[in-house]
Amino acid sequence: MTSMSVPTVTTRPRIVHIILWGVLFLALWNLGQAVALFLQLGGLAELSLTPDPRWRLMMAFVWSVLFFAAAVLLWRKHPRRWPLIPLLLAVYGVYKLGIMIAFSNLPPALLPMLAYVVFGGFSSWAVWKTKAGNISHPPQ
Repeated sequence: MTSMSVPTVTTRPRIVHIILWGVLFLALWNLGQAVALFLQLGGLAELSLTPDPRWRLMMAFVWSVLFFAAAVLLWRKHPRRWPLIPLLLAVYGVYKLGIMIAFSNLPPALLPMLAYVVFGGFSSWAVWKTKAGNISHPPQ
């Protein structure tokens, strides 16, 4: 009689999963924005928009690469992942809000600002909790 294999159990805390899925969502969101801008670049170039759609395309692709890299670091349990992710989220939030403020006639909406603050605060709290020793990964 053959023995059945034991199903693998994740060793990551739920906080790490939430941050990983959030970072992956932001990576996919920016990749989708880059693809949409690339597909509509011909029509957008005729409209003389500010900021230039090519610049927005490049920045969406750069943010997508950065978030995918952060997700890989988080997935592989790299030791430098924790300080990087809240910093990356803070810079991304300032960038997006700065674009909204600089190039829009209307003030930025409350929901995007609240989302950046909540997700950045949550990831900072997770970093603090990890450094305090309340959450740890078992040795590999």
